[in-house]
Amino acid sequence: MVDIHSALSLATCSLKKNNIDTPRLDAEVILSNVLKRDRVYLIAHSDYILSEEEYKIFKDGIGKRIDGMPVAYIVGSKEFMSLNFETPIGVLIPRPDTEILVENAISDCKKYDGNINIADVCCGSGAIGISIAKYIKNSYLTLIDISPTAYQTSIKNAKLNNVEDRVKVFLGDILYPVLDQKFDMIVSNPPYIETKIIDSLQREVKDYEPSIALDGGEDGLDFYSKITKQAAVCLKDGGKLYFETGYNQAENVTRIMAESNFKYIKVYKDLGGNNRCIAGIK
Repeated sequence: MVDIHSALSLATCSLKKNNIDTPRLDAEVILSNVLKRDRVYLIAHSDYILSEEEYKIFKDGIGKRIDGMPVAYIVGSKEFMSLNFETPIGVLIPRPDTEILVENAISDCKKYDGNINIADVCCGSGAIGISIAKYIKNSYLTLIDISPTAYQTSIKNAKLNNVEDRVKVFLGDILYPVLDQKFDMIVSNPPYIETKIIDSLQREVKDYEPSIALDGGEDGLDFYSKITKQAAVCLKDGGKLYFETGYNQAENVTRIMAESNFKYIKVYKDLGGNNRCIAGIK
């Protein structure tokens, strides 16, 4: 017989011993998912006795976390832009830093009077494009990813967030499925990690997240070059291209965009003061 208070205390100690950075938070999120309750419930009902099955599932989740599995994969979802996204193994987990790109894209969208057609390239879970669709009611999103898992997950997440009527999802490589279309805006968080660095990343990333969503080639810039060239074709005149970038890539990505004749290129910083997002106008 184990109550919520005891279960969380034991799990937190185990996670801490195994050098998990946020042991209490991770334990609470995993238990909340098991009980299908929010974290406030755990505090208010700390004397609730877990069933044998509930405690077994909880301990299994804690074991996976000790092994390095990210919490988002254990519980199968992640909050992003105050929305919920399914995150099965095989799709990149949305990061808070990516919200910088979305917030700036949304700000630009508010300047449009009519409908806005936007492409989200290398969409992963669909977090970027679906968030824009959710908060900008006159936006129509085209999501593209080469991963079948990302393709299926984006379709599910569009329905989960009630924007499936304004979101189309394509399975394919970068912009190839829509090269005959024109967009007002293109947004992308492409793979941008240098191949040689991937093995040195945190185990949560290198052992669990899909390498196809991480590996940006020898210099990490492969996808910026490919997407920028295609965006120059697919964007309307005056259309805007938004990229998320690595903290040390702003200069190179700016150069790549300038070489394709993008103008008014601007770099945005994340909450940690690192260069995180770049935008330019065709």
